[in-house]
Amino acid sequence: SGPIKGFAVTLAIGIVTTVFTAFTLTRWLVAFWLRRQRPKAMPSGVMRLVPDDTRVPFMAFRKYAFTLSLLLSIASAVLFFTVGMNYGIDFRGGSSIEVQAKGPQADIGDIR
Repeated sequence: SGPIKGFAVTLAIGIVTTVFTAFTLTRWLVAFWLRRQRPKAMPSGVMRLVPDDTRVPFMAFRKYAFTLSLLLSIASAVLFFTVGMNYGIDFRGGSSIEVQAKGPQADIGDIR
């Protein structure tokens, strides 16, 4: 429908503009900095989050990571085929109305 297409176009324009600006402005700022200061080494103050001598044995965790990934994939497939997709009003179309009763219980016949 019209509003959804308008939202999609606006979102696409925003993403393209953001990516273009990020690449262009970042390159311009780095080039400006290099022309102005001519640094001999890149500063690593804030950028150095992990010390140089840090060793993380990633391959030692591969069996656990593979097992966890396999279990989560199987669980998501089982849930997809048993519960199914729960589409919201955005994908079903129509109207959604929330009604709150004044008393402890409301009669559905009166609401309809």
